[in-house]
Amino acid sequence: MSDAPTLEPTVGTPSERDLVARELRLGHIDFLNMYPMHWALGIEPTLAGVPTDINRRLVDGEVDVACISSIEYARNADQLMLLPSMCVSAEGAVGSIFAITNVPFEQVTDVWVTPQTATSVVLLQVLFQLRGTKPTLHLLEEDPAAVLAGGERRAVLLIGDDAIKARGTAQLAKYAFVDLGERWLGETGLPMVFAVWAVRREAVERSPEAAATLDRLLVESVTRFRGSDDSIAQASERYGIDEHATRSYFDRLSYDFGPNERKGMIRFLRMASEQQLLGAVPQPKFVEVRLEVADDEHAEAFQTAVSSQDPDVVRGAYLKAVGSSRALDETPEDDAHVDRCLELEALGRERDVDDVLNRALDGERIDVVDALAMLQSDRLMDIGQVAHALRLERTPSDEVTFIVDRNINYTNYCLTDCGFCAFYRRPGDESGEGYLQSIDSLLEKIGETIELGGTAALMQGGHNPDLGIEWYLETFRTIKATYPTFHLHALSPPEIQHIARRSKLSIGETLTQLRDAGMDSLPGGGGEVLVDRVRRVMAPKKTKTDDWLGVMRVAQRMGMSTSATMMYGHIELLAERALHMEGIRAVQDETGGFRSFTSWTFQPGGTPLAKVIEAGVAPYQRHLPPPPTPFTYLLTQAVGRIFLDNVDNVQSSWVTQGLKVGQAALFFGANDMGSIMIEENVVSSAGTTYRATTEDFVHAITAAGFTPVQRDTLYRTVTTY
Repeated sequence: MSDAPTLEPTVGTPSERDLVARELRLGHIDFLNMYPMHWALGIEPTLAGVPTDINRRLVDGEVDVACISSIEYARNADQLMLLPSMCVSAEGAVGSIFAITNVPFEQVTDVWVTPQTATSVVLLQVLFQLRGTKPTLHLLEEDPAAVLAGGERRAVLLIGDDAIKARGTAQLAKYAFVDLGERWLGETGLPMVFAVWAVRREAVERSPEAAATLDRLLVESVTRFRGSDDSIAQASERYGIDEHATRSYFDRLSYDFGPNERKGMIRFLRMASEQQLLGAVPQPKFVEVRLEVADDEHAEAFQTAVSSQDPDVVRGAYLKAVGSSRALDETPEDDAHVDRCLELEALGRERDVDDVLNRALDGERIDVVDALAMLQSDRLMDIGQVAHALRLERTPSDEVTFIVDRNINYTNYCLTDCGFCAFYRRPGDESGEGYLQSIDSLLEKIGETIELGGTAALMQGGHNPDLGIEWYLETFRTIKATYPTFHLHALSPPEIQHIARRSKLSIGETLTQLRDAGMDSLPGGGGEVLVDRVRRVMAPKKTKTDDWLGVMRVAQRMGMSTSATMMYGHIELLAERALHMEGIRAVQDETGGFRSFTSWTFQPGGTPLAKVIEAGVAPYQRHLPPPPTPFTYLLTQAVGRIFLDNVDNVQSSWVTQGLKVGQAALFFGANDMGSIMIEENVVSSAGTTYRATTEDFVHAITAAGFTPVQRDTLYRTVTTY
C-alpha cells in the first residue's frame, strides 16, 4: 500500500512539500490513527508497512522519518531525533488497543500477541507487573476467538484497525475488552504516548529545514482534518470501519506532543526500564523548529492568524485547549435535550409569577417551570421581597454572617483543561507560572490567617497528576499537628475523584482517609452547571454531573459538611440553571448535607471559553440568554433561595460582583456574605479583583440594618459585632 491519503488542496506551499519530499524519505503506516497526519500532507511516502516493519526500516536507514512506536524510538534514540509537535496519544481509553480476556485482567497467565504490537506489548507487560503478575507471551497465529475458547486464563492483544473491528465481532462479545490506555491512566494519571515522529539524526543534520517544515505540515494536516465536515466519512470508507466508531475513535486520540504527553512518555519508558523491558531511558532530543517569515506577504498572513477572530480559528484553538474534538458539536442527543429545555422555558413564560410567589410564601414547593417563570421575569423587586421573607423565616432575622478565612490554592498544575479557567497551568509548563506549594509555605499561610483572626482555609487546587493521596494525607496531618483546631475546608468533588483514580481507591475510601488525616469539610467547587451537555462543552475531561453529586452523597452520608455552588452565565440555557438547582435540591432531600448555596457569574477574562462566546461558535448560542448583569445576579440568587427550600444558608458572591452588589444581595435571599478572602487566586486570574476587610464587612452589614456576626465554617458564632 504505497499511496498516502491526500486531499486537494494540500497543506503548505508546493516548494515546502517539494523540500520535504526531496530531502526526506518518508515512511508511512496505513492505519486509521495515522490518517489525520497524512490526510492533507500531499507527500508521497517512500515506503509503507505495518508498525514493526516501518520501525525496522527507519532504524536500518531505509527511510529518514516516520511515525514509530515510542518504545522502538527509545531503543534507538542514539540514532534518532523527535519532531516536537506530533505524537499519537490518548488520555484514557484509546479504543484501538485491547487485551481481550476470558478472566479478570489480573488472573491472566498467557497472552497471544501479533508482531505489530511493539509498544503495546511492553505496555501490557508493565501493567501486568504492576499487579504482580508476569504472563507468558505467545505469537498469535490463529483466530482470537479460538485462542480464548481454547483454554483458561487467556488474553489476546489486538491493536489498531483489527482492535476496532474486533469490538463489534459477535464471537468476541462474551469476552472482556480491557483498554490499555484507560488502564494506564488509572495507574499514572498521565496520557499514554503510543507513537512518535522520529527522524534519523543524519537527515536532520543534512536538512534541518526539511524536518522542521514536515513538523509544521503534519500539524496543519491534523488541524484541517479536524475542521473538515467530510474527513470522518472519508476515513470510515477508506478503512471499512463504521462512521460512528470512527468518530468516537478520533475523539479519544490526541496528536499534540505537549508537556503532559512528554511527561507521560518518559514515565512509561522509566517504568519499562525499571522492569527490565528497556535499557537506559534516553533523554529525548527534538528537532529545532523556528518560525521564519519569508516576506511581507507571509508576515501579514502570520499576524492575521495570530490575532484572528475568525470563528474557525477560534473553534480550532478551543478544541485544542480543552482536548476534545467534539466539545463544540451539536449532537442529536443534545438537540433533544435543548428542545426539552426550550419547552420548559416556554412553559415558564406562560406561568403566572404572582401565583408562583404566593405558593412559595405559603410553603409550597415550586418546580422547575416555576423557577423559569421567575428567571424570565423582569419583576426583580417582587421576587427579591419573597426571597428575603423566606430568608428571614429560615435564619436569624437580625443577623448577617461572614467568615474570616483564606483561599489557599496549593497547586495550579492541572491536566483537566477547563475552557473557563485562566488559573491553571499544564504539568510540565515551562513558563515558570506553574507551582506546587510546599508544606512549609502552607503552614506559613495558615499561621498568617490565624494572626488575622481567621478560623479556616478553603484549600483547593488543580488536578495535579504527580500527587497521589499520600501527599494530601501527609499535608493534612502536618497542618493538624501544628494547628489542631484550624478548620480545613478542603478539595472539591472533581479533586476527590481525581485523587481516587490516581490512587486506585473508591470514593468512600478516599474520603475516609482524607477525613481521618484532618480534612474537616468538602466545598462545592467544580459544580459549575450540573448538566452534562454544558460540562461537555466547558470541561469535557472533568467530573460529570452524576459523579459530582455522587461524591457529595458519599461525603454527606459520612457526616461530612459540604456546600453547593453554581457558576453560570456562559454557555448554559436558562432552563439548565434551573435543572442545576433541581439536582442540588434532590440530593439535599436525601442527605441534608449541603450547609449553604452560593451562585456567581462566569468571569470571562483570559479564558478560552470567553473567546468561543465572543466569536459566536458556542453550541446552541442562538438560544442562550444575554450575558449576566447585576440584575441577573440578584434575580438568580433570589430564585435560588425560593427554589432551594431545604438549604438554610445562601451566600452572596461579593468577590465576583463587588461589595455594593454583595450588600444589596442581603435583600434578595442571602443571609451570609461569605469570606473576606485573605487570599484568592482563581477569580482574580480572570481579571476580577474585588477586595474587602473585616471592617468593610462590618460596615456594609451594619449599614444594611443587620448585626454582623463572624462565624466559622460550620456556621457557629465566633464574634458578634
